[in-house]
Amino acid sequence: MMKKVNVFVFAMIACIMIAVLIIINTDSVFDASCYNYEKFTSTSADGKVISKYVDSQNHNYQIVQVENKNGTYSKFDLTYHWNRELYDALEVGYFIRKGEGETRVYYGEEDLSNTIDISFNCDSTNK
Repeated sequence: MMKKVNVFVFAMIACIMIAVLIIINTDSVFDASCYNYEKFTSTSADGKVISKYVDSQNHNYQIVQVENKNGTYSKFDLTYHWNRELYDALEVGYFIRKGEGETRVYYGEEDLSNTIDISFNCDSTNK
């Protein structure tokens, strides 16, 4: 009987620990999502993609660099866009436009006829 009680107590403690870990990790996912949202929306671009690469020296981040029409450069880290839709869609030579504060990106080979809305699972209660 004592052995069954010990197993039950151990199982309960393990379940509680797992629940706590899930809660802690969920909060950190939201924090990371909000950080990535802030990072992405603080950038803007209006020009041509000049390079696209995976930065093997920096955690394999997916990087896209843009030469803007005004002569400045923008660099996007698209690693946090988990389904890779935007990174996979863009090619060197494509045109891209994204306003500061926006999550919608317009792009295309000769015009801006394609759009992607990026979701970050972040809302005002998570920031």
